[in-house]
Amino acid sequence: FRENTNGTLTVDVTFSEQVQDSWLENARAPAALAANIALASRIRHQLLEWYLNKPESLSVADTERDFRELERVKDGIEREGFVIRTLSAHSMGLAFRDHPDQARELGSIGAEFERDVQPALKKAIEERDPRAAGRALEAWKENNERFLRIGLQVYADLLGLDRNADCSRPLSAVGDGPSVAGSGVEPMAATG
Repeated sequence: FRENTNGTLTVDVTFSEQVQDSWLENARAPAALAANIALASRIRHQLLEWYLNKPESLSVADTERDFRELERVKDGIEREGFVIRTLSAHSMGLAFRDHPDQARELGSIGAEFERDVQPALKKAIEERDPRAAGRALEAWKENNERFLRIGLQVYADLLGLDRNADCSRPLSAVGDGPSVAGSGVEPMAATG
């Protein structure tokens, strides 16, 4: 893992052997978690940072346009999130099977979002209240950061990565097989 200058994360994954069907079976949990991490990253960059970095003194016309855009992006993210959660619910359970403390915290994060953050943002948008929207989005940002911290920690564990590894250079392959570093095999990169 490494953080890029633009705030995105890059994960280099290097396989030490040909991908087998058994690996694909075991890949469902990391894939489900990766999809949820990607959504949380999209929320962070496309919604939270965009709106929270707006100047405070907006004209009424700008405020209305911003609220329409905020509502459009929020609704799209919520629809996508519903699909991802529905498709990945079982696999997310597998991802957190060996991480019961993180699973409880993740449940708390989800409950807090549904109980407090989502209704507050919905009300702020309906009332076109920029201050209330800002408070709701700040709460969502904190909620989102907690999820990303936990999600990335568990994801690293699922992939067998050392969280204290040097993140400034690509990691060598993890596993019993020989490292492919310098073998001409190019690492596959995924950015979130």
